[in-house]
Amino acid sequence: MQTTYDENALPRSVTIEVNTLSGKPLRLSSLRGKYVVLEFWWGAGSNLTRIQFLKALHRRFAKHPKFAFVGLSPVEDLDAQRQYVQKQELPWTQGLLDPESKVISDYGSAGVPHLLLIGPDGTVLRRGIEPAELAQELEKLLPQPE
Repeated sequence: MQTTYDENALPRSVTIEVNTLSGKPLRLSSLRGKYVVLEFWWGAGSNLTRIQFLKALHRRFAKHPKFAFVGLSPVEDLDAQRQYVQKQELPWTQGLLDPESKVISDYGSAGVPHLLLIGPDGTVLRRGIEPAELAQELEKLLPQPE
């Protein structure tokens, strides 16, 4: 899906504050110093092939000290969301968005799924990046020890 937007009209940094699926507050600013993958997604309608790819990507980089992965999803039914995350065994932090939230469109997406790559200084490095491109980008930014 190709997303069109005016790059100059979009925020250059991400300042999102949400509650997680476990009920804890999350400020993306608390992840400064890390490369953050921010995935906007929509629960049960998600593509299972994409989920498997992102799970493999998460496994590859999860232990890197400069890596974080956060999923953000509009949630209408909290119990259903918990069950879906558990069933799919999604290991990354899940932030909850109000279904009426403008956060997704505010960061340059016409819909979900949508991935952002955020730099250690909190600026958006890539918007709408495809999972395979994201993996290549992370390989360059976060080399694994031999």
